[in-house]
Amino acid sequence: MDYELAKKKFYLELCNSMEQALKSRGWRTRVFERLEDAKEAILMEIPEGASVGIPGSVTARQLGLIDALKQRARVFEHWTSPDTADEMRIMETRADVFISSANAASLTGEIVVLDATGNRIVGSTLGPKKIIFLLSANKIERDLNSALQRAWWKAVEINAIRLGVDPKSILNFTLILHGPPRKAESLVVLIADEMGY
Repeated sequence: MDYELAKKKFYLELCNSMEQALKSRGWRTRVFERLEDAKEAILMEIPEGASVGIPGSVTARQLGLIDALKQRARVFEHWTSPDTADEMRIMETRADVFISSANAASLTGEIVVLDATGNRIVGSTLGPKKIIFLLSANKIERDLNSALQRAWWKAVEINAIRLGVDPKSILNFTLILHGPPRKAESLVVLIADEMGY
């Protein structure tokens, strides 16, 4: 078996194990090998005409979700609106559906979300009727401590380089989800591939 096939097989097994851990904590989950299948399934979760908030998620952008969503929903995202970024962050959290990528997760079933301003924290816990987390295989770690270290080190450092800022300036909040939020329908989309950071 060549390297790419072996990696793909490992990532699929990892996502299947992660799915079992998340289900044991009450999450609804879906596992996808193909990016296009994940994208189509996410789009089917969004009612026609709904409002959708998407914070700083590289994974959502890599999937091509934003352009596809704009064909069927009202999309709020602060990345493309620098003059109204603060207002957009608030609108993201008040949307019908909130789509965000996790920074890391543990095979014990916890999801880790980091944030600089608070929109990812609020949108991941309060406000939206539906919350969809995107979780690619490269963000899955054995335990919570390893997931936290991965998020604090890799995700923050790469994002700081992208933004041209000190890493300490963007690590203001760490959210650990031990289970799904009680007031929203929640889904974790597991992608057996490397996405985001």
